[in-house]
Amino acid sequence: MVDTRRTLAAIQLLLADNTSGAISPQDMRDAIESSYPDVQNIKNHGAVGDNATDDSAAIQSAIDVGRGIVFIPNGTYRVESVLDIKTGVHLVGEGRDATFIDGGDTSNVLRANGTSGTPVSHSSIRNIAIQNAAVGFTATYWHNSLLFNVDFISCTSHGVDMSNSFGSSMIDTFSRDNGGRGYLFSTACNALSMVHCFAGGNTSHGIEITDAASINIIGVDVEDNGGYGVVLAGIWSGNLTGYFETNGKTNDAGEKVQVVLQASALPRDTRGFVVGPVYVQGTDTSETGVRFGAADDCKLSAGSYFTGHTTRSVQTTSDSVRTLIENFFSDDATKVTDGSATTLYESLAPAGVAAISVTASPFTYTNADGVREAVYITGGTVSDIAKNSTTIFGATEATVWLEPNEAVVVTYSSAPTMNKDRK
Repeated sequence: MVDTRRTLAAIQLLLADNTSGAISPQDMRDAIESSYPDVQNIKNHGAVGDNATDDSAAIQSAIDVGRGIVFIPNGTYRVESVLDIKTGVHLVGEGRDATFIDGGDTSNVLRANGTSGTPVSHSSIRNIAIQNAAVGFTATYWHNSLLFNVDFISCTSHGVDMSNSFGSSMIDTFSRDNGGRGYLFSTACNALSMVHCFAGGNTSHGIEITDAASINIIGVDVEDNGGYGVVLAGIWSGNLTGYFETNGKTNDAGEKVQVVLQASALPRDTRGFVVGPVYVQGTDTSETGVRFGAADDCKLSAGSYFTGHTTRSVQTTSDSVRTLIENFFSDDATKVTDGSATTLYESLAPAGVAAISVTASPFTYTNADGVREAVYITGGTVSDIAKNSTTIFGATEATVWLEPNEAVVVTYSSAPTMNKDRK
């Protein structure tokens, strides 16, 4: 962003032309800025930054130059008309604790208004706080662009509302205390990345993404949202890691849920999505950590931690297909409530050996423990041991492995001893 040789040349020219013997900070700034024709200072376009004057026209004038950096010095800039971002333009402030754009509770503040044929691309918004807007930032067809170190605060609706955008990223961005979602990505926000972002205190969901592919949400912090912490609907491929605490949306059973994978309204199931590692902290008396509903071939990866959920850590529903749950730590009383017949488990903490009470022949034992287990069959007089309606042994001294919800049927004339070893 800064060309050292160009900057030094501007300072040397200023010193050479100086006859008064005194150079003010403003003289220095003006000299340096004049050497960067691709940097537009909004103050040079008439912006005031006193949170009283409407600076919309001045800021838009700087944007409309149509190239390079639009520099927004510290101050609070009142914006009463939405600002349209252009391709190749980068709005840069002096920090989200120094440069503020205020929408006065009525105006959308920033907009990237592309089309399928003419997207807005290769632009960015950096080091700015956007507050008291209707929506902080709206974008459609905003491709290969960036939000960096931006804070969306106290918007009456959403902090970010984006659709039909490809390859854009959010890094170190905050969205908090808004009247709608923290971040709403609806319809084909493909190849989207969120890294070290925060969503907290929003009236609705912290993050909602619908009908998209290749979504990467890394190291986010999602807390105290009135809706779900994260809702992923109709997402094909991607991953989610981060910290989630005290998010408040209830499911159909009236249980608060922090992270939800589900179908979209198209309808389209969520597929091939990986959750974890995640840390999920519950504080309500009826709360679920992660819910897999209408999620096909998705996974909770190893290394996740759940605590404070008195209902369950993880739930799969009958709509889920082939959910893989890997080893995770939980001090919740119930770790998994499994409503799917196809859930797979990998290396969950072993629960140990326990006896099975054998009743009349043919005796059916179904694994209802929510973890993979070995069933040991010894002694007695056994004529048939079947799994999935197929005979696998014809005598005792057998070990049968069962996934959750699988069953073994033992036919005998003298009852054997059976034990289960929960893995």
